[in-house]
Amino acid sequence: MAVYSTQRAEAKKKVNDIYDQQAEQVNKAHAAVVKEISTAYDDQQRAVAVQKLINERKVAESMANLGLTDSGLNRTQQTAVQLSAANAGYNLNRQKQADINAYNLDRDSKLSTIEQNRISATAGVDETYDGLEAEYKAAQAKAAAEAAKATAEEKEKASYIIQANGANLRRDFKGSLYSNGVSVRYNSNGTTTYTDTKSGKSTTFDSSVNPYTGYNNATGTNDTAKAWSEYGCFDNGYQPKGVYENGQAVGKLNYTYLNGKCIRDQINGNMQNVGQTPDGRLWIWDGSKNKYLLYEE
Repeated sequence: MAVYSTQRAEAKKKVNDIYDQQAEQVNKAHAAVVKEISTAYDDQQRAVAVQKLINERKVAESMANLGLTDSGLNRTQQTAVQLSAANAGYNLNRQKQADINAYNLDRDSKLSTIEQNRISATAGVDETYDGLEAEYKAAQAKAAAEAAKATAEEKEKASYIIQANGANLRRDFKGSLYSNGVSVRYNSNGTTTYTDTKSGKSTTFDSSVNPYTGYNNATGTNDTAKAWSEYGCFDNGYQPKGVYENGQAVGKLNYTYLNGKCIRDQINGNMQNVGQTPDGRLWIWDGSKNKYLLYEE
């Protein structure tokens, strides 16, 4: 649907109104001139008729005075008068039509010019609104492209594990850090650097800090921190090797409790070992919560 259809139609109507008015003025002026010409020649035709009557009477009187009322000369003279009047009337009509034809040509020329100007002006309206339509479509296409790009960028940004330098890692993604393009480097100064290859962002924490929650298990006071202090931690630096529950030690985790094998299962799309505490319960680590959860087979 054309956006400017209403404005285009209104502009064309204005153009047509202007040239309709010009054509009307030309036709009115032409009609007035033709009427004036007709009136002038009608007056001359009446003058010819009057003169014919006068001439006929003169001839009749002259012939009567000569006693030739019924003579051939009288008839010849009367015929001559009539013929002269007829010729004069014919010449007047021919001149009248010639004058009218000249004005007809002038009118037709003016109307033709008006029509050509109308066509040119109408084409100008179309050109203007075609340009506006093209500009509108281009602007719409550009806006749509920019919106699509912004949406894609937002979608891409939402997929980043690290949104900004120094920020915590998200944990609503599925799979491992490695499968999501995040590299982990353990530094000699006791810190760990995480780098997201998608966003190009990186963050560095003390190795005892859970990068998903920002909680330092080496200095904290919750059950996980107590377990970290009591049982030590795995190579990642923040996950304890044992479990505390409600402030009480449950025990160190055993990962070879079933036929010498460890159960593995997914949590947040990432495979984790399932460990067993001395009381026989099974636990699985949830990094997003920085704690062990009871595991049900």
